[in-house]
Amino acid sequence: MKKVLALLLCFIMLFSLIACVPSVPPSTSSSENDQENEETNSSTTGSSNIDEETQGSNGSTPDNDTQNSGGTSQESTQNSGTSQDSVPSSPTSSSKNDSGSQDKPTTPTYAPDRTKYEATTLGKDDNKAILYINENIVHPYFTPYYNGYKTALTMTFDDGYDVNTGTVVSDQFEKYGFRGTAMLGVTFINDDSIIDAWNDVFARGYLTAGCHGYDHKEPVGLPSSEYEHEIKDAIEFLREKFPTQRVLTFATPYAHIDAPYEEYLDDLVIGNRLESGGNRVILGEEFNPYRVQSMRVDKSNDISVVQSIIDGSVKTGAWTVELYHCVLEKASNGTDIDRGVFEYHCSWLYRKYRNDIWFATFEDVLIYAKQLEHTDVTYTDCDRESMTFTVTPDGTLDSEIYNIPMSLKIYLPSSKICDSAYAEVNGAYQPLDIEIEFETAYRYVIVKEIPVASESTVKLYIGGNNTMKNNCIPHKYYVEEVVEPTHDSFGYTLNKCSKCETEYRSDFTEPTHDFSGEVTEVIAPTQKVPGLSKFKCLYCDEYEVKEVEYTAATVGTITYKGETLIAPALTPYYHGYDSAISLTFDDGYDGNSATNLADLMEKYNMRATAMLSASFIKDKADTIDKWKNAFARGRL
Repeated sequence: MKKVLALLLCFIMLFSLIACVPSVPPSTSSSENDQENEETNSSTTGSSNIDEETQGSNGSTPDNDTQNSGGTSQESTQNSGTSQDSVPSSPTSSSKNDSGSQDKPTTPTYAPDRTKYEATTLGKDDNKAILYINENIVHPYFTPYYNGYKTALTMTFDDGYDVNTGTVVSDQFEKYGFRGTAMLGVTFINDDSIIDAWNDVFARGYLTAGCHGYDHKEPVGLPSSEYEHEIKDAIEFLREKFPTQRVLTFATPYAHIDAPYEEYLDDLVIGNRLESGGNRVILGEEFNPYRVQSMRVDKSNDISVVQSIIDGSVKTGAWTVELYHCVLEKASNGTDIDRGVFEYHCSWLYRKYRNDIWFATFEDVLIYAKQLEHTDVTYTDCDRESMTFTVTPDGTLDSEIYNIPMSLKIYLPSSKICDSAYAEVNGAYQPLDIEIEFETAYRYVIVKEIPVASESTVKLYIGGNNTMKNNCIPHKYYVEEVVEPTHDSFGYTLNKCSKCETEYRSDFTEPTHDFSGEVTEVIAPTQKVPGLSKFKCLYCDEYEVKEVEYTAATVGTITYKGETLIAPALTPYYHGYDSAISLTFDDGYDGNSATNLADLMEKYNMRATAMLSASFIKDKADTIDKWKNAFARGRL
C-alpha cells in the first residue's frame, strides 16, 4: 500500500513540473509583425492617388463605419490639424485590425442603386466631401404634383349652356385661388351671345376651355365616319370662337369609349375625361390619360360623402376630378347643384386643404404627369457646402405645351445636421424650408419652379457646418418648450439636443379660434340635407361651418345684403324652451281639488288645465264657486 501511494505521488510531481515549462515562442516575433504592418501601411499610403480615384468613382468610403461609430472621422481629422488632402485609411490598415471585426454599414433600404447617380465632374480635392455625403444621400425625385402638393383636384363643368355658372365659379375661384376647366359642347353654346359671355369668363383666367363634343353623341358604337365631325370639328370650332384657349383636352359624353375612339382622340388632344367611372385617379405606369375617371358632384349626391372621398385622396395622393353641370341658385335638376352648396364646398376645400391640394385645370395636371415621364435628374457635382443636380428633358415633348415648372424633392444627408438650406435654380436664388418626413423622420427640401423646356441646373446649399453638430450622432433630445397655439398660429413642441443644441419642432396643434363672433346662415336645411351656419372668429377672418338640423322652424330662405340666409322663424316653444309639459285634471266633482291645485301652481310658478264635466258639477253650487275662485288666480 505504501508503495502504491509513493508511486502516485511521483506521478503528481512529474505532471506539475511539465505544466511549469514555458511555451515555445512563434517563429516570427511581435516586433517583426509590427514592422510588417508598418510596411503595409506605408505602401497603402504611397498609393493614395489610386485609392482616391477608386473611392471617388464608387461613391463610398471604407471609413464610414468609423465616422458612424464615433471614431476619428475625416472632419475631426481635419480639425485636429491633419492636411485636408489626406486620404482615409485603407481597409488593410492596422486600425481596422486592432479594433476587431467592424462590419461596414449597410446601404439604407430606402436608397436606390447609386451607380446611376454618381458624380462625373468631381475634382480630386472634393473627394472627401463626396465620401462624407454620398454614403448618406437618397437620390432626389420629382414630386408627383406641382410645387410639392400632396395631390391635385380638378373641377370640370360640362355643357356650357348656362353661362352664369362660369361667372359664379370664377367668383369663387378668384376668392380662393382655384382653377378649373369648362368642358363646352358646341350644340349647347352655338350662339353669339353665349360665346361672347364665355369669352368674358375665360378672360378672367380661372377657367380654361375643353371640348365636350359637337352633338353630345354616345361614343360607344359611333361610326368612325362621324369621328371627324363629333371630335375634330368641335375642337376646331372652339379654338376659333375662343382664340385665347388652346382646347387641349376632351370630355367624352357619357361614361365609356372604345379603342377606335380613343385612338382618334390621341392625335388631337393630350387627354380625355370620362363621365363618372371612379372617384380617384392614380397616376403612374398604369395611368391612361385618355380614360380619366371622374366623380359627379350634383344635387343627388350628399356633399359630405364627396368630401370624405377627397379626404381619402389626400391621404393616398390620388388625383380627384369633379364633374359638375350647372351651378344654380336653386337646383331643380338632379345633375345640377345649389349655389350655396358649391360655395360651401369651395370654402371647405380652401380651409382644410389649401396647403395640400393643387387646384388645377384638367390640362395642367395631364401636362405635369407627362413631364414626369420625360424628364430626368442627375446628381452631377458636390463639395463640402453644396450638391448640384441637372434636370434634363428628353426632348420628345412640345415645349410650347409641356412647360409647367417642376419641383424636386431632395433628401438631406443623414450624416450632416443642416440648420438651413437654399437653392439656386439656373442661378436664381430660392430660400428653402427644411422639413421632416413623417413616415421616416428623414429631412428634406423641395426645390420649386424648375424650368423644363430645356436643361436646368439646381444647386443646393446646405448650412449648419459646426463640427460638434456634425459629429453629434445620435442626438439626445429633450423638450425645451411647449408653445400654445393662438388664433393665427400653430402650437408646437420645441425639442432640443442636450449635446449640440440642434432643435426641431413637433406635435403641431391647430390654431385656437374663438368662433363666438358674427353668425351668418348660408344654407337652409331640407328634410334630406342639413343646413350650414358660418361662425366668424372674433380675432381674424377665419370662420367655422356647422350643420343646422332640419326642423319645421328652419324651412325657407331669404336674401340679405347679397347673402342667402335662413329665414327667421318662431321658436317651437314659448321663450325658446326646448319642450313643454301640460298638467290636466279631469271631472272636477271635488271642489277642494281646485283650491289645492291653484296653491301648488302658484308655489312653483306653473299652470295647468282642469277638464270639467258638466254632469259632475251642475247641481253643486259650492263646488262651482271653488272652481271660479281657482280660475281667478290665473293658474288654472
